[in-house]
Amino acid sequence: MYVNLSKSNKIVVGHIAICTPGRLLDVLKSRQALGHGVFEIKNLEMLILDEADRILDMGFERQVDQILGYLPKQRRTGLFSATQTSHMEDLIRSGLRNPVKVQVKVVMKNVEQQATPLQLTNYYVICHEEAKLSQLIHLLHTLEKDQTDIKFIVYFATCACVDFYHKVMIQLLRKTENVRKIQLYALHGQMVQKRRTKTYEEFLEEKGTKVMLCTDVAARGLDFPDINYIIQYDPPVDPNSFIHRVGRTARMGKSGVSILFLSKPEDSYVEYLNLKKVPITEMPAVRVEGINDILEDEQMEEEGTEKEELNYEEGVTVENALPKVLDMVLHDHDLVEKSSAAFMSYVRSYKEHQLNYIFKFSNIRWKRLVRAFCLVQLPKLRELKKSKVKLDPELAEVDIDTIPYKDSQREKARLERLKKQAEEKREEVEKKEKEKSLSQKKQEIRKTNDIRTKNKKRIYEFLEYEETRKEKNLLKMLRNGKISEEEYADLSGEAAFEQSLLNGNADVASTGGKKKKQKLGTFESSLAAKQQAEEEKEEPVIEKKKQGQRHRKKKGKR
Repeated sequence: MYVNLSKSNKIVVGHIAICTPGRLLDVLKSRQALGHGVFEIKNLEMLILDEADRILDMGFERQVDQILGYLPKQRRTGLFSATQTSHMEDLIRSGLRNPVKVQVKVVMKNVEQQATPLQLTNYYVICHEEAKLSQLIHLLHTLEKDQTDIKFIVYFATCACVDFYHKVMIQLLRKTENVRKIQLYALHGQMVQKRRTKTYEEFLEEKGTKVMLCTDVAARGLDFPDINYIIQYDPPVDPNSFIHRVGRTARMGKSGVSILFLSKPEDSYVEYLNLKKVPITEMPAVRVEGINDILEDEQMEEEGTEKEELNYEEGVTVENALPKVLDMVLHDHDLVEKSSAAFMSYVRSYKEHQLNYIFKFSNIRWKRLVRAFCLVQLPKLRELKKSKVKLDPELAEVDIDTIPYKDSQREKARLERLKKQAEEKREEVEKKEKEKSLSQKKQEIRKTNDIRTKNKKRIYEFLEYEETRKEKNLLKMLRNGKISEEEYADLSGEAAFEQSLLNGNADVASTGGKKKKQKLGTFESSLAAKQQAEEEKEEPVIEKKKQGQRHRKKKGKR
């Protein structure tokens, strides 16, 4: 009987339980499982941990130790994996009794021992970063012409790279003539489980030439029968993943081929693979139109004088795919975002490479990498600023805000978002203009030469009056509970003043931008109107005083 504890909370009595470490531990802890005999631990005969190294590396070491504590000591335990790590050795020493190591090797007469099956042929191609995509498309076209119903798995470094190249390659292959229909699929860890399952099933069921673009999520744990070719577009970050990647092909006695793409600074990875008993042979690259071998490393003293010596296939030159990709990016805002996300994720993964003495972050050729991802805007990256990389002149003038989405709904939402951002920016500028301090306004008036000194004094008085009136109104609103103390601090400028003191800046409202001369006609007119109104109010009072004085004089004479 088959029991699956990972998909349902319902526990069925059976003989075999297949589950994840966390779900199994939850079942073992539950009283129902232990008390009512639904899961009889004392009758357990065998425990198997498949891909044991990966389970331990993912952080399940503590759960595995707890599971072993629940299980009876008299049992058989099997740890299965194509690679072994220090975590596995620790588990063997602490959790197993009388362990026996069984290692399957390929041993034949007059043949050296190797870590991969004899039916598997490994190749590597050394090419430039911006030539990888053209190399991949050339391989797909060449191999699918010779065979029918073949399957490829192409491994990328990150999920964002899979999304970008999947969308790009669909359009590229669609425009290529004299090529049979190639079905493309994408699979990575950020996809929802339902979509991943559907993609996996479609890739297995449908006939024809099929290409799966994926990350290391498909390197182990998934059964891909009849895979003919493995292409590693990006080398794996974890060196152990190489064995698991190529292990998707040449299974059950069948033959298979794996191809690894490397750049010139990464060629020492071949020596590392040889030390790991992985036989690998160089495959000549094909020349790509418009891509030369001149070094463009900005760290060189004489840029453009040295050439890389690459092994090319004679008489073969293929079309450069990047101009078509760049044209797609310039007409679809979604590809603009995907290319930038793929570039940033690739840089992060390269920086975290475990073999950093081979894949040195300082050896990245930024100019070639920027062109390889068809960037139309350089992301804010410290290393890019140091390398002084610049876009091509025709791309430097491109405004990405003018590039629309092909999806009408997303384009409508984008335009609304841009409009909202423009309004917020305008309001922020107006707010900063209104929040200028009294001293800054006086300073601007003092620097103005077309106003008389007498009028400047009158304007100073008016500004002080307005500032006092504003503070009185704010205090009144605070007492009446119309605004909070925080709002009062923001509106009165106390918060900005405190922040300026913390920043060591005596000027409270300094914006650091260019100072503009303010038109002061409004101040003069307002002040004149105010004085005229006060004079009109004072005239009746003065007249009454004069009348009173005349009346007292007449009364005194009498």
